[in-house]
Amino acid sequence: AGFTRTLDYLELGWSFLNDLRDSSGRTHVGSLLRLDLTATRDLNDANTSAAGAAFGSAVFFPLGAHDRVLALFAGTAGVTVFSALDSVPVQSLATLGGTRRLRGYVKGRFRDHVAWWGGAEYRYAIFEFRDTGVGLSGVLFAELGGIAGSYAQVPESQLRRSFGFGVRGESSSQFFF
Repeated sequence: AGFTRTLDYLELGWSFLNDLRDSSGRTHVGSLLRLDLTATRDLNDANTSAAGAAFGSAVFFPLGAHDRVLALFAGTAGVTVFSALDSVPVQSLATLGGTRRLRGYVKGRFRDHVAWWGGAEYRYAIFEFRDTGVGLSGVLFAELGGIAGSYAQVPESQLRRSFGFGVRGESSSQFFF
């Protein structure tokens, strides 16, 4: 919707976060809940609008010594129009792909009215600089998810998978990359 012309949008958003992790950097234990609410409306009478919500959760479990952690996460996102005459703007659709959801795909690779995802991540310390808490951690991850036109269509949606490994730069209190 609105792809053939330049449109201006007003977007309002609100995020709720419940962070019970022991650290936002090198997390060992805890949980994280996040709810993002958005409302988008074009200012050019092009009949594009969206009301969206995204919910994500993560739980972290220590796996013995040496900063080994298992992280389990899941979430869903959905978007709808304000009125039956409107269409959802493409930038407001629920997406998968990128650095947070299905990391093996380009950001926003999959788009539709509904998205869901889940996965697991194993983190382990590789290097720490002189006992400062600053170091590198290895990550092995496996994720899956899907998109659909509605929540009723989720069971028939194509399952997407992503798995791989990476490196995290972090301190005991902060995530760098």
